[in-house]
Amino acid sequence: MKTTLYLALDGMSPDKAFNIVRKTAHLLDGLKLNDLWDTQWNYPYLLKGLRDAWNKNPKTKGSVRALNLWADLKFHDTPGTVANRALQARLAGIDTATVHAQGGRKMIEAAVEYGPPRIFAVTLLTSLDDDDLPPGVNIQDEALRLAILAKSAGAHGVVCSAKEVGVLSQNPALDGMLFAVPGIRLPGDTEARGQVRMGSPDQAARDGANILVLGSTVTKAEDPIRNLQKVLNLVESQTAT
Repeated sequence: MKTTLYLALDGMSPDKAFNIVRKTAHLLDGLKLNDLWDTQWNYPYLLKGLRDAWNKNPKTKGSVRALNLWADLKFHDTPGTVANRALQARLAGIDTATVHAQGGRKMIEAAVEYGPPRIFAVTLLTSLDDDDLPPGVNIQDEALRLAILAKSAGAHGVVCSAKEVGVLSQNPALDGMLFAVPGIRLPGDTEARGQVRMGSPDQAARDGANILVLGSTVTKAEDPIRNLQKVLNLVESQTAT
């Protein structure tokens, strides 16, 4: 299965987001929204602007490539509250939304029932390591437990780091699930932005990632297109074999 690329539009204004999307859309499969969604009250303006920017890229204009919008809202609340918020994301035209798997089965089920077409469950944030978990619990085992819970609740995929995706993607209990991996870094990247479990594009693709979420390695690069192309080349070197 092809490994797709999503760009995380974090920590920027709508106008800056529109600009980078216009430049890079031809190398992307979708866009991920986080604080931009939370701070932009005028959703029709935001989403229309992103779609317009996507279609104004000279290399995508006139193509049939659809824009996939991922609202990384990480729902973690009572099932009723999550159902309400997930419904609003669906009505806004969002394709994918996230929940915290730690919210439990009923909460995930509510997001799946009322939310966008795809719900991804976050296993453990990439800022965590074994020292952040209770004694006797490790990241890999806990990520697997939460991923299996998410699947049983109807989630379409999970978010995990490059450190766990190989174990999760090869586990028969998770057959049919999609795996989205943030914390992707190119060789020489130094900015961690609080993430401690990171990995390279080729490693993640080789280990079974279906979606790579790219952030500062692209958005803060002097040449975003060049870095995106580097990522794409590394991914294709794995998925073509």
